Amino acid sequence: MAAVENVHEIAVPWDKLLLWVQQQIAYEIETGQPVALSRTQLEALSKLVPFLNEEPETDETDYVSRLMIKAQSSTLKPLFADKGHSSVPINGKTELRWAYTCTVEPFGTFPREGYGTVSVCRVPKIAKQFAAKSTLKFLEEAARRKTAVSASVDTPTAHSAPPPIGKLPAVHEQVVALTRRLGLETPSYEVHPDPLGEDYFRGRPVFKVGSPRVPPDVGVVSGIRGQAATRLRVAEHLLSWLRAEQQRREEVDFQSMWGR
Repeated sequence: MAAVENVHEIAVPWDKLLLWVQQQIAYEIETGQPVALSRTQLEALSKLVPFLNEEPETDETDYVSRLMIKAQSSTLKPLFADKGHSSVPINGKTELRWAYTCTVEPFGTFPREGYGTVSVCRVPKIAKQFAAKSTLKFLEEAARRKTAVSASVDTPTAHSAPPPIGKLPAVHEQVVALTRRLGLETPSYEVHPDPLGEDYFRGRPVFKVGSPRVPPDVGVVSGIRGQAATRLRVAEHLLSWLRAEQQRREEVDFQSMWGR
């Protein structure tokens, strides 16, 4: 009888594997697009690392109905979008998953950063419920912010207190310096009135066409009292993302040096 091959004794070419991974990361950083791998490659990788986070939890609450009831008492018009299904590699095989989004103007589309992430689910109904849950979370937090400000509006210090001297320029200067260091265009700031009420604003950073590496939801804020405070909040959120991006690139560079 032929001896059974002991695969555990085969040396894995880790250096070549690391080099391949570094090449894929470098491509995605340069193009801002995911690497196009074959189905076989994706399924093989899914045996080693999970491609998806755990499926979002929505419990037994009917979040879609709750959102529609809330909309009836306001001018909000939630619009759900079925993003269809996608084939996702899971544990060495490909399975179908579904995704939904919910758009509420002028607040944008959910799930998004800070209010869930765009998740795919085994059942379309769960994906839709999660989109509604993420939207409700944002609207309820925005309502609480408005109530808190309204309750304190009669106090001497409640009226649109300006940012501490030096804080606003410092944040913007850091954004300018870090975007240049990362090879990104320095953004402008777009601020508009927020339907939450008088003196409330929403804002976002604006990059010219050709800056695909910055996710569209980065720095998007709403329900902020005062234009200056809104610009500051946008800059702070953007700066947080820029620092994380800088750290990610430094880690990639370190791995590249280590792999040589």
